[in-house]
This record gives sequence, C-alpha cells and structure tokens, in this order.
Amino acid sequence: MSITNDLAPEAGTTLPGFREEITFTTVASAPVATLDYFAVHHDPNIARSQGLPDIILSTIQIMGFVDRVVTDWAGSGAFVKRRRTELRASILPGAVVHGAGVITAVDLSGPHPQVTVDVRLTDGGSTVFCKAEVTAVLTTTTTAAG
Repeated sequence: MSITNDLAPEAGTTLPGFREEITFTTVASAPVATLDYFAVHHDPNIARSQGLPDIILSTIQIMGFVDRVVTDWAGSGAFVKRRRTELRASILPGAVVHGAGVITAVDLSGPHPQVTVDVRLTDGGSTVFCKAEVTAVLTTTTTAAG
C-alpha cells in the first residue's frame, strides 16, 4: 500500500503536539456538551467534598486531548480506531496540558495506512496526566495540519 498524502509516517517520528491552558470554563463547559453531569466536573464544593482540590477535567475531555495529538498531525481524514489509556493525575483549572506523541508502528498492509502512536499528556515537566496508545487509520489524501 502506498501512502497518498504527505504524512510519510515512520516509526520513531515525533508528532508536533500542542499546549493548552486549562481554565475553569474549559473544565466546567464540557458537561453541557457531553451530558456528563458528574458534579466533580462543574461544582467546586462537591469536588472538594470528594477530596479534590477543585473541579477536574472529565475523561471525555482527556480522550479528546489524546486523540488531538494524532488528528492535529494526520488531518481531518484520520480515524481513531483504537485507544488504550492510563489516567495518572487529575487535570485541574490552571493546569497547562502539553500533548506529545511518537509513532511506534506503521502498518501499510491494509487498504489504508495505520499508525500506532505513543501519546503523553503532561504538565510540561514531570507530571504525567495520561499515557495512551492510539491506533489511527489514515484515510485522507489531503495535506495534514502541522
């Protein structure tokens, strides 16, 4: 299978990644969009009563950041086929999330190329919020972002 876009994925390639400042609004607005009304995502008093320092980013938002590492690089035609995650630390308002990824495998045997990417969401230092492995199908034939 030949690759019909300019991504040219190779194992070992570091993806561009992103940096995102997390505000109270970022955290609290997701329950409205996802219908995840678990109170620790929007009510600071309930979050504190559960032993948390503040409201926390929802798992759905975290999975969006994980996928974003791959899709920002691969473009809108990419399809996340599989995601395996390990949540390590809560993401609170005021945090800065750094998303980064490295391609660990490329499969050209099917009708569309697939990549497996080792993704990390960190604070830019030693705190790892989430480790993930994402497999994406590259179906686009257009130039990817980045």
